[in-house]
Amino acid sequence: MITFLYYWFMKNSIYLIFSIMVLSYLTPLIGDSQIIDNKVNLYAEYVTGINHGTELVKEDDFQYPSLYNNFKDNQGINIKGLYKSRPFLSIGLGMIWLHSSGWEFAEHSDYEGAITNMLSIDPILQFHSKLSRSGFFNRCKVFLEIAPEVGWSGLTLENALFDIREPGGPVSPPMKSTDFFYGIKGTAGMELSVSQSAGMLISYSLGHNWITSVLYCDTQFTCSRLSVGIFLKAGKDKRFLYR
Repeated sequence: MITFLYYWFMKNSIYLIFSIMVLSYLTPLIGDSQIIDNKVNLYAEYVTGINHGTELVKEDDFQYPSLYNNFKDNQGINIKGLYKSRPFLSIGLGMIWLHSSGWEFAEHSDYEGAITNMLSIDPILQFHSKLSRSGFFNRCKVFLEIAPEVGWSGLTLENALFDIREPGGPVSPPMKSTDFFYGIKGTAGMELSVSQSAGMLISYSLGHNWITSVLYCDTQFTCSRLSVGIFLKAGKDKRFLYR
């Protein structure tokens, strides 16, 4: 029963949180007053994504199945912190962990059963709407982010891609690799403050990264991600100014 509820929530969490955001805005909280400006936000988000690109990677005159573009299931978490340096500008740092599985390609079975676990660090520059004294922008904030990405992608294979033979006998082929990647990502989204100390958000991002490995031929991948989550206001503007 617990397992069923877990997977049901994971599949429907985006719709649930988005519905709560809409209802929270349309139904004012009892005794709610103006939202006070704050300096620091801490975020926790659930992430789901898809990779964009061709199923085959071309290298010279040969074509090989892509590792990243044939994963069907990409899910993870995003944790970040932002400091508001200007009424319309925040800076911060994020960390994303993304698990990919369900590799599938009709004409090849090279990476069936393979998984990757990606961990990236993102320095974030966020441009957002300015807090107003009342109305839509007192409770809601729309934002755009740009962030370079650096990280590592850990691949674990279920089946060996090749055999290695030495004079003394066969040698176990490599079944794992950890590869460095780098890239850039853009994000657009909306935040909703449900109280003076917490809120929810939804966002969509698109990123492009470069990578090299001895176990696959992908040299780059493009990923779009949809995120939903919550945030806590860890620092208030004590002067309560709407600058």
